[in-house]
Amino acid sequence: MLNFARHQWTLLRRAPHLLVHNIHLHSPAPTNPHIMSADKYIVVFKQGVSQEQIKKHADQVNQNGGEVTQVYDTIMNGFSAKISPEHLQSLNSFVGDEIDYIEPDGKVTTQ
Repeated sequence: MLNFARHQWTLLRRAPHLLVHNIHLHSPAPTNPHIMSADKYIVVFKQGVSQEQIKKHADQVNQNGGEVTQVYDTIMNGFSAKISPEHLQSLNSFVGDEIDYIEPDGKVTTQ
């Protein structure tokens, strides 16, 4: 059985050739000790949101105690980042408008 979070389903809908069976998600290990109170998330924007708007949100994450670790602009538009709980609440206010969804990030492995 497949065990995917929503962002993996998005990837598969847009790129079905990436289908892999027996996938398990694991919580990411902390990489930056200075961002202890932030958890890692994937922020996916709705189609049609400009790269400038996405960059604005990414910059705000970095300015509010977080760290953008990767930007996605091919299969989906968004970024992965360590986001402080306070700024996560702010980002959640954009879900349904500019942001499609925010999911906890994790390591994907196969058996």
